[in-house]
Amino acid sequence: DLTGLDNLSSIGGNIEIMNNDLLNSLAGLESLSSIEGSLIIGGNEGNPNLSSLTGLDNVTSIGENVWIEFNPALTSLTGLDNLTSVGSDIWIYSNYGLTTLSSLSSLSTIGGSLSIDNNTVLTNLTGLENISSVVDDLEIEDNDSLTSLYALTNITSVGDDLIIYDNEAL
Repeated sequence: DLTGLDNLSSIGGNIEIMNNDLLNSLAGLESLSSIEGSLIIGGNEGNPNLSSLTGLDNVTSIGENVWIEFNPALTSLTGLDNLTSVGSDIWIYSNYGLTTLSSLSSLSTIGGSLSIDNNTVLTNLTGLENISSVVDDLEIEDNDSLTSLYALTNITSVGDDLIIYDNEAL
């Protein structure tokens, strides 16, 4: 875990947590409430045993991007339950154990693109109901078990491309 960072309350730039083979939670970041840059969990290197984002529970906004990629043990986004806005893009990519996005139910503002790609056991997008617009692209690709887009029912505008591609069960 990340014990030792218990008093960290804000980050003026990015937080990048990548290539930590034994890390299984983000415990230790509970005091963090502000990220002015990007939140990158996994990146190209991944965190193979990360099963929880708990520790980010007090973060309500992220100034730039949220990239959650290549975390095969991650089954939910629990820990992001209080996140209401992201200044730029959200990429949720290749988290092969991810079954739910329900922890994103407080999210209402995305300043860039929303991309949900290659999450092979994700069956629905429940948790995205409070999003009404996406400033740039909305991409839903290669989610083999995805059967419904119903959670996107409140989206009234997409500023650029709408891409729904290769979701075998849709």
